[in-house]
Amino acid sequence: MSNGLSQLLEIKAGGPARGQKTLDSSVLSSLKERLEDTSGFGSYIQIQSWIKETYGIEVKYKTLHKIVRYGLKAKLKIPRKSHIKKNESDVKAFKEDFPCQLKSVKETTETTETTETTETESNLVRVYDSIRVFSHDESRFGLMPITRRRITLEGVKPIQPFQIKFENYYLYGAIEPLTGEGFFLEMPRLDSICFQVYIDELSSCYIKDLILLIIDNSSTHKAKRLKIPENVKLLFIPPYSPELNPIERFWQYIKDHITFSLIEDLDTLKQEVSDILNKCTDSIIASLTGYSYIINAINAQLI
Repeated sequence: MSNGLSQLLEIKAGGPARGQKTLDSSVLSSLKERLEDTSGFGSYIQIQSWIKETYGIEVKYKTLHKIVRYGLKAKLKIPRKSHIKKNESDVKAFKEDFPCQLKSVKETTETTETTETTETESNLVRVYDSIRVFSHDESRFGLMPITRRRITLEGVKPIQPFQIKFENYYLYGAIEPLTGEGFFLEMPRLDSICFQVYIDELSSCYIKDLILLIIDNSSTHKAKRLKIPENVKLLFIPPYSPELNPIERFWQYIKDHITFSLIEDLDTLKQEVSDILNKCTDSIIASLTGYSYIINAINAQLI
């Protein structure tokens, strides 16, 4: 043995404390703060190493798992991809400015409603029953099976039936985060022509309301040929910021319900998606899409 007797006589640091069930409050507070960072940790082993390096404390894996998973309610998650060109300050500014956007629209509408018009004017002023905030996006649905995580026993690798079929269609949708009400249309393509059809139908469905539509910066939504209906106003979110658009969570919810399914033709897929939509109550949609920055602004400015 190298170092012989001196190595045996060396007093080394002890391992995890016996009977250890929790951590000091200051360590817990620091760990919680670290877990609030979007980079997180890759494993419980990494958390163990971080605690040892930062505080010189060794924690049993089982104890740490219980603290993190059940005490702090943290768990492994698939990261949301964020484009390197995304500007975080623009995202923050959009959220902070959203109430002002609603206030501006409301003030303009109130002024419009009280403005007198005459029969000689070529464009009579519209009067709206209410101002409503909707979130819009399009999502592609195809015959390529959707893959998600599966829970199996240790040593059992999940197997998913797969097929290579490229048929697909698009679902155009708008949801109201405040109420959970939604408006959807099936479309064959993602382009400005289909978008024009969609917003015309949306406008007709809510003809008595002024619709403020939260929407991304797709070229489809900014085509010069578009004619935005009078009762629809587009509010563009900052580039590369899909997390600001509540309907993104709803698309994920829909696709989670058809994951691991092998659907062989487009008509069957459309029926499956339609059935899921029909089962989605307004309360379910509102629970998924009721982002606080939107709801708080609506309550403060429009209600």
